[in-house]
Amino acid sequence: MAGHHPEDKEIFDMEYLIENFSLDRVSKNPAIFDIDKLNYINSQHIKLKSLDELTQMCIPYLIEAGYVTQKDAEEKFEWLKKMVKSVYEGLDYLSQIKDKVDIFFNNEVKIEEDEAKEVLKWEHVKHLISVFEDKIKNVENLNSDSIKMLFKEIQKETGYKGKNLFMPIRVCVDRQNSRT
Repeated sequence: MAGHHPEDKEIFDMEYLIENFSLDRVSKNPAIFDIDKLNYINSQHIKLKSLDELTQMCIPYLIEAGYVTQKDAEEKFEWLKKMVKSVYEGLDYLSQIKDKVDIFFNNEVKIEEDEAKEVLKWEHVKHLISVFEDKIKNVENLNSDSIKMLFKEIQKETGYKGKNLFMPIRVCVDRQNSRT
């Protein structure tokens, strides 16, 4: 339906459009294509889908990205639904799912070389890494719980938190891993 809706309505289902379409309301002026508006309207339609339906619609993109096979999608459908549920509100269009769920399939943290060099120049990094090395030597079993505790101890001891705590360690661990 071209033009402005009399009730300021923006989101329509197909049935409503068919029932209310009229050539008399089509403007003779050239249309202005607004990609932001298109993305907004599309995101609203995505949010109207049931989680099952939306997950089914996302599966071809997940297969295309190499995250799952058709067999995986069938076997892990409940898990995929939870994953889609965690990201769907940020989707403007379905192919974005590939970028939004990368964290679920890829353990790599990519830090650009220039960014890493800048992080290593921070004045507290030498002290932080020294504390980190001392603490990690005493960790017998590395798992998510022990790592959380390790970071809490380092934060408490040094006062470094957030980006100032995580980024230097991430850069150093990444560099160490790339050498081995």
